[in-house]
Parts: sequence; structure tokens; C-alpha cells
Amino acid sequence: MKKTFVLICAVCLLCSSLFAEDAASSAYLEACKAFSRGEWNSAELLLRKAVAYPQYNNADANYMLITAEIYAGDDVSALKDSEAFLKKYPLSIYGPRVQYMRGKLLYSLGEYEKAVIVLSDFCHQY
Repeated sequence: MKKTFVLICAVCLLCSSLFAEDAASSAYLEACKAFSRGEWNSAELLLRKAVAYPQYNNADANYMLITAEIYAGDDVSALKDSEAFLKKYPLSIYGPRVQYMRGKLLYSLGEYEKAVIVLSDFCHQY
């Protein structure tokens, strides 16, 4: 009885991990398609779903998410995600671009003094 229960649990665990991998791949693939077509609202939603999976929570997917948020007009989310990006991926090749976007987002949201500081730091670094 115990062996059967353990076997059933192992099979369920394997199936759930395979389903999660398939769902993650599907979300990321659909997000990339929407992004390439310029469907920014769909891309934002699908990328948010994709980065919820550890295998797609990387600098590339997060940069695409920030870009989609900006084009979709979701500046508040883009600002929040850009700040998280710079903390999580400080050495990313996207770092300078995200820092610049962050400065522009602050300006767009009326945070002029913060925008000047961020963009001034950007100019001094690059």
C-alpha cells in the first residue's frame, strides 16, 4: 500500500513538473510572438506570466517586459520593473539602456528631480 502511494506521488510530481515546463515554454513563446508583432498589451501580460517561471526569469525576458510595458503605456509598472532589473542584473548588457529608460520614465511621471539625478548619473557613467 505504501509503495503504491509513493509511486503515485512520484508520477504526479513528474507530471506536474512536465506540465509546468510546458506551460512556461508556451507562455514565453507566445510572449515572444506578441512582442515581435508589436502587440504590447498582450506581450506585457504574457511576459509577466513567463517571468513567473524560474527558467524564464532572466535579464532578456525582463528587459523585454520593461520594453513592452513602456510601449503599452504602463509607465508605473515599467518604472517598478526597471528598478528591480537594475538591482537583480547590475552587470547585464541591458543595464545602461534600462538606466536611461528609468530616467525617462521618472520624467514622464513628473518626478523631475529624480529624473535629473538618474539621467545625470547615466551621462557621467556613459
